[in-house]
Amino acid sequence: MTYEIVTASQADLDLIARNMSRADADEVWATARLSPSAALAASAKVSRDTFVGLADGVPICAFGVGQRTILDDVGVPWLLGTPEISKHARAFLTLSKEWVEREAEHYSRLENWVDARHTRAVKWLKWLGFAVDDPQPYGVEGVPFHRFHMEGR
Repeated sequence: MTYEIVTASQADLDLIARNMSRADADEVWATARLSPSAALAASAKVSRDTFVGLADGVPICAFGVGQRTILDDVGVPWLLGTPEISKHARAFLTLSKEWVEREAEHYSRLENWVDARHTRAVKWLKWLGFAVDDPQPYGVEGVPFHRFHMEGR
């Protein structure tokens, strides 16, 4: 099995959108009532770079970091994926840890929100070293979300 992180193409994003995990699709809907395709497009649009994780050449996740506002240097990390991520957990964990450490060097702080129902994502964020706050209502649906954050440079 070979694993790579490459710059995302539109075809990669389209494939991930069509196959997005239920937990990720539910999260983007609860946040802003976005479809998987619209959520990926919006996330990519605000990100400095958008990447995909490939397992044997097949896109299993897309990710990047947006900037909270043009007036600060707070990065907003995001990742949306397919159910295939769980089949490649060890490689995914290793590569994501390295990527977050590199991205933290570009920002004073990284922060975003994660759906509290997405327990695997919450555990992963804690493993990556993010502080995870208690859940509170968030997004257009008012579903409990955790704010997660870490100091950068």
